[in-house]
Amino acid sequence: KNKTKWQMIFERENNHIEYSSIKKYNYLSEYNHLIDSKMLVVKFFYNRDLKEIKDFRIVNDFFTDYIVFNNAYNTHLTHFLDFYYKHNKFKKEALKFLQEFDPNIEDFSVEAKENKDGETIFEAYTTHNGKKYPVNIESSGTQKLIFIYLFIYLALDLGNVIIIDELDCQLHPLILRKLVQMFHDKTINKNNAQLIFSSHNIIVLDKNQLRRDEIWFVEKDNKGYTDIFSLAEFKTDKKHVRSDVDYGKHYLAGRFGAIPYFNNKEV
Repeated sequence: KNKTKWQMIFERENNHIEYSSIKKYNYLSEYNHLIDSKMLVVKFFYNRDLKEIKDFRIVNDFFTDYIVFNNAYNTHLTHFLDFYYKHNKFKKEALKFLQEFDPNIEDFSVEAKENKDGETIFEAYTTHNGKKYPVNIESSGTQKLIFIYLFIYLALDLGNVIIIDELDCQLHPLILRKLVQMFHDKTINKNNAQLIFSSHNIIVLDKNQLRRDEIWFVEKDNKGYTDIFSLAEFKTDKKHVRSDVDYGKHYLAGRFGAIPYFNNKEV
């Protein structure tokens, strides 16, 4: 509603949907029988011709307009380097970012050249001990950091939501932790950007890193069906999982599910 007061519109737990007592929301319960378990409430009302219900459209448009989807391997390298080349401020920020993880990188530069067909191409270099090297000789982890930082920078600068699949791939666990911490650091994340990512690394299952409602598990059963559920949904002795337990240890012990199935039961 504003910066200091919030108004509940609806709450959903599994298939139970409860609406605000305010009249313009309360009557929406009449539509519950049309909302199945696989359907989002926000998306359902966004597609209805209910002009007086603007909130659902605002929320839907936020996710449509302000989410940055990223897979560092499905975007052409030229698009990255073109942006680096044209935005000098960004290049400086990128160098600062890279040096957080590899202080041996003295400089990062992008040069524009013309190929034999008259097309502009870009080549990236890192500098070590005063000598420039093509970025493609850097480790795959360093190259990934260069690629994803474009999206991270834009998300932090604009206050967007960034979605990265398998963020931990090719990155050291401590680098993964550092990236997550960036989005929790108010001195870095001044515009309330959000990071949504998938990972197979349990280092992020840390009570000091993420709240229970920020941790979600994806589980494939022995028939191949996939389900997603939050750590906040788990209860012990009729209470939610305590925030002081070792999430990673409990996960590996199978207490939260979402672990692989093996033909041989002993691992």
